Amino acid sequence: MKRNLSIIAGLLIFSIVTIATLISCDKDTDCKLKVNVVTREGRAKPWVSISINQKGAQLGQTGYTDAEGRFEATFSAPAIYNIVVMDTINEWVYNDVVIDEFGNTRRDSNYVFVGYYTGRETVRLKDGETVEKTVVLDNHNLVQVAK
Repeated sequence: MKRNLSIIAGLLIFSIVTIATLISCDKDTDCKLKVNVVTREGRAKPWVSISINQKGAQLGQTGYTDAEGRFEATFSAPAIYNIVVMDTINEWVYNDVVIDEFGNTRRDSNYVFVGYYTGRETVRLKDGETVEKTVVLDNHNLVQVAK
């Protein structure tokens, strides 16, 4: 009788440990990141190039924000990731009067500004968590080029 109880108790303990192990294996360990890209004025910025990676690592994800300025990524390992967004611009400006380097005034000039807006953020991702981060585009490297 004692022997039967020992076997039943052993099987019961084994079953509990096995079930607990199986349940813990189903745990979601993916790290999810939701990025919102906005202008300095707070407007969503669609179709912006985005790159997410670890410092010094070649692995990461790249792509473009959607029509609402959002980008989502899933990573298998928790880490600190760098987010870099870039939006190129080509903006035409039409001037009525231009003064050249000799002080001469003339009309009819077309200029194009070529450059890009960038934004950078850093985010820490943890196992099984979803982190949302907003990146603000700022004005950098705006160059004026005559037509």
